[in-house]
Amino acid sequence: MLMPVTLRRFTIDELDRFPDDGNRYELLDGVLFVTPAPLPPHEAILHRLILLLGNHLTPWSEIRMAVRSEVVLAPDNKLEPDIQIYRAGTIPQTWAKVSDRWLAVEVASRSTRAYDREYKRDAYLALGVREVWLVDPFDRVVRAVNSGEKAEKTLATELIWIPPAPATPLRIELAWLFQDLPVE
Repeated sequence: MLMPVTLRRFTIDELDRFPDDGNRYELLDGVLFVTPAPLPPHEAILHRLILLLGNHLTPWSEIRMAVRSEVVLAPDNKLEPDIQIYRAGTIPQTWAKVSDRWLAVEVASRSTRAYDREYKRDAYLALGVREVWLVDPFDRVVRAVNSGEKAEKTLATELIWIPPAPATPLRIELAWLFQDLPVE
């Protein structure tokens, strides 16, 4: 006999009361996803991207970068990209007030790889993010999808990001991004 599986649904208010225990807690349509703290290879890639994107976007004060921020749609969607690029004339009081989301970046780990690709990518696009990068250090590729195209591109040599105006395009050599990472 088959038994239906019932998942407990959570809200953002409930999630905000969870303990700060080093795990990442996210909600997608009320379903709770828990992932462990990232490992050094993940953080090395993230650091390189933060420096590169931050330096590139410095001339435009209205273009902002956030690390470990939130993409929120109350009451039951709260995702935490590794990097988020958005436009805002002033710094918003909460993540829910951000409306012009340009980019969400996820750096995969063994525990998040399938979740990022099968769930978060499409959720970011549905929540209004214009472009999503799934950085995969295991395959040494970046999977990029743009909300206007919806077709995922797998990039192995370079990534050219063409943000909305006034920002200019940015070219990222993927060999540089993945250099010195341990081989698994």
